[in-house]
Amino acid sequence: MGLDTVELVMDVEDHFGVLLREDDSQRIRTIGDLADMILARIVASSIVPCPTMRAFYELRLAIRESLGTPQLRIRPSTPLKDLIPLPHRRACWASIQSTQPWRFPGLELNRTAYNMTLMFIVFVYAMPFLLLPFEMWVISISLSSLISIIVYTWVKRYRFQIPQNYTTVGDLVRSSVGTVIATKKTDLTTKEFVLDELFPIVAEQFGVDLRKLRPQTRFVEDLGAG
Repeated sequence: MGLDTVELVMDVEDHFGVLLREDDSQRIRTIGDLADMILARIVASSIVPCPTMRAFYELRLAIRESLGTPQLRIRPSTPLKDLIPLPHRRACWASIQSTQPWRFPGLELNRTAYNMTLMFIVFVYAMPFLLLPFEMWVISISLSSLISIIVYTWVKRYRFQIPQNYTTVGDLVRSSVGTVIATKKTDLTTKEFVLDELFPIVAEQFGVDLRKLRPQTRFVEDLGAG
């Protein structure tokens, strides 16, 4: 599944309460494959005892150990920005990531810093075209590219922003649970029921006739996903 299926993946995740990892997507070739994966998460939701509680305890332990505070009071509603102090956020975040088997979001660049970096890179590329003669442009492009790479690499060291979708500890817990079980539509007991919910999502995203979709319909060859 390629980049043009990002919207489909997001809709499926929202509709069924699952999270599709990159390695999951690589195994999906047909609509039936996707339905099988969703059904497996639904079945797991009835087998795994208290998955959200288990994920919360594991995450709480990881945060306490990374901060060196064994008795730190942590609730699902605890805001992450208050829990993990800015001066130690990158080290703490990396430590937590290394202990978690599920998909864990990386820190983001502050919006202001991102905009300033983008403006600087544009400036580095634009100035030679305004100030240098034509015969120097090829050399200036190579130099500008090198400067941009150095600046981007340097700025990456200053990613401290917690992703917007992960405001609280509970948000991280729900994310972890979604990689192994479904948190929605858990009443769907067969692949046929899953397909009944999945076909309209696929039809809308790819702009095809719902009646033409089958479990064996391939995303790349039949729907043109690239």
